[in-house]
Amino acid sequence: MSSHPPNACTISGVASVSHASRSVCFCSWLVCDDTACGYRTQNQSIVGSNCLARGCHGRLQPEFGEKLLYTQLKYFDVMFDEAEQKQKYEGKAAPVIKESHSQVFGLLKTQMTSELSHNAYNFCRLPFNI
Repeated sequence: MSSHPPNACTISGVASVSHASRSVCFCSWLVCDDTACGYRTQNQSIVGSNCLARGCHGRLQPEFGEKLLYTQLKYFDVMFDEAEQKQKYEGKAAPVIKESHSQVFGLLKTQMTSELSHNAYNFCRLPFNI
């Protein structure tokens, strides 16, 4: 049995999953989209996104890209939004949430909102010469 309170374990667990996802994303592994090839590398071709395997005509795609990272962070953000979760039970009896759990939801929501604010995937980069 762990000596840490369950709330601390939950918060650190979510932080660990978030950190692991960011680490995988920023390792920049590329995989070939041809299922018969299965080539995986961190080297980028100078010819664009062509696969580096001999005889393969596939394209190299990010294994875990920024879009997938943003989607996962957004999922966590919505999952820990207590108001959003209560809205799902509109017209039905919503489950009662303990005050301690509500505080944990608030902390996790704050953490995910902070991580999303540092993620520039959802912002448009406008050119300077408009």
